[in-house]
Amino acid sequence: MKASKMFTTQHRAIYAAALAFLLGCSLMAQPIGRMAFAQDCAGNCGGGQQGQQGGKGISVGEALPPGKIHVITRPGLYGMGEPPRGSRYGIVNGRLIRFDPGTSRVLSVIRQVDRILD
Repeated sequence: MKASKMFTTQHRAIYAAALAFLLGCSLMAQPIGRMAFAQDCAGNCGGGQQGQQGGKGISVGEALPPGKIHVITRPGLYGMGEPPRGSRYGIVNGRLIRFDPGTSRVLSVIRQVDRILD
C-alpha cells in the first residue's frame, strides 16, 4: 500500500511541475505577442490618419483605385482560408487586406506581408 501512495505522490509532483512550466510559458509569451502586434500595427491597422495622408498606411473604409490592389487568387499561400462572401483578399503597399470587390473599399487591414506569393 505504501508503494501505491508513493507512486501517486510522485505523479502529483510531476503534474504540478508540468502545469507550472506550461503556465510560465504562456505568461511569458503573451506580452511578447501583444508587443509584436502593437509594433507591426503602429498607426497602420485601420482607423488611423496615415492612410488618408498618402503614407504607407491603409485605412479601413478607404476606397482604393482598383489598379493599386494586387488581388490574391490563392489565399492559402498567405495562411488564409477563403474570404467571406462579398469580399476578397488583396495586397496594397505591403499590407494584406480584405476588400469589397464591387467598391474597392478596405474592409480590414490584416497584417504586413514581405512579398507577393501568387
